[in-house]
Amino acid sequence: MSGWDASLAQLTSEVLALALVGLRVLPAVMLCPLLGGQLAPVPVRLAVALSLGLAVRPLVGPSQLEDITWIQCSGEAAFGLGLGLVSALPFEGARIGGRLIDLFRGTSAEAALPGAGHRESAAGELLHRLLLTLALSSGALPVLLRALARTFRLLPPGFASPAPPGAVAGWVGVAMGSGFAVAAPVLVLCWVVDGALALVARVAPGIPLPEVAPPGRILGGAGVLWLGLGLVCDRLLAGVASTPEAWAALLAGGR
Repeated sequence: MSGWDASLAQLTSEVLALALVGLRVLPAVMLCPLLGGQLAPVPVRLAVALSLGLAVRPLVGPSQLEDITWIQCSGEAAFGLGLGLVSALPFEGARIGGRLIDLFRGTSAEAALPGAGHRESAAGELLHRLLLTLALSSGALPVLLRALARTFRLLPPGFASPAPPGAVAGWVGVAMGSGFAVAAPVLVLCWVVDGALALVARVAPGIPLPEVAPPGRILGGAGVLWLGLGLVCDRLLAGVASTPEAWAALLAGGR
């Protein structure tokens, strides 16, 4: 083989290896809010995915690939999809909690938010943005990037398989549980307000309570959320901090 042929073969091998790396990184970047997520424009997310792919490529070591199969490509893409989905779940848990809070309060809090690009619950979007800000300021991004690089050291490109559905479903349940835990105090307050108003209605039927109940739920729910915001943030940040652990579970099942 001539020097030109050897160089061309090496270049082809590097391109194939980088393609497999990108197939794992791209879904994570597209779904994980810390890496871009839905808030970043598509060109930005593609640029981030390419940059991360180039950064983690040396961790794979020398490439000896001469060809890649559809099975390898689909395995890498499916495994990356699992990584991205699990990393986005804590932030979706924040949205679930905010939506339930607005639902329990009985307020029409949906609006066409410029940043969201669609109609979204005001409390859900507030908690989502707050969690994203706190996660970035607490150093979650470097931890997440190290965990992503670790997946390539432990599971080289081309050998991944789809993440176990059971493991992903387990983390979905954890995220939904966090959302319900965030909204639970507001739900209890709404029940207390409705019960108190029902009791007053039996004692003094002439008071126009239907006009008092909605403002009481709205203002009371907002007050409870404000007073418990520290605990809410701690609960949601714990979900973000558990992302490397979730990735490790997916890595064990994706071998």
